[in-house]
Amino acid sequence: MTLGAEHFKPLEAQARKFKEVLAAASRVDRFPKARSTSDAKLNGSVSGQVKSFGGTLAKLRTSGTMMVEKNDLGIPLAQSTRGAALVRVASDGGFCRLYDDVGFSGTYKGGGPYAPLSYSSGIEDEFKVTVCSK
Repeated sequence: MTLGAEHFKPLEAQARKFKEVLAAASRVDRFPKARSTSDAKLNGSVSGQVKSFGGTLAKLRTSGTMMVEKNDLGIPLAQSTRGAALVRVASDGGFCRLYDDVGFSGTYKGGGPYAPLSYSSGIEDEFKVTVCSK
C-alpha cells in the first residue's frame, strides 16, 4: 500500500515542534546547585553504568548528606546518599542527560566502619535534557 505525502504532514509538524523544544532544553543548565560535593571514588561505578548505553560521565556531585538505615533494633545496616550525574552520549546530538536522583550506598561492616559507597540506582531511570557544561 502506498501513502501520499499529505498523510505524513501532521507527523512532520509534531517532529518539528519536538526538535525545537529539545534544542531549547539543551541550552539550559539544569544541574542542581545543591549537589556540591564531589567524590572521585564514586565516578568509577557510575562510569561503568553509563558506558553500558554508550555514555560518558561528564560531572558527578552528591548532596554530601549521609543517611543511615537501621533495623528495628537500631543496628546500622547501610549508609547512603543521593546525587546527580551529567552524562554525555554521542548519539544524542550535542545535549547531555541529567540524572538528578542517583543513589549511592555502602553496607555496614560491623564495629563502626561502612563499606565504601558505590552506585545503587538512578541511571536506568528518566533523565532531563540539559547543556553539557563542565
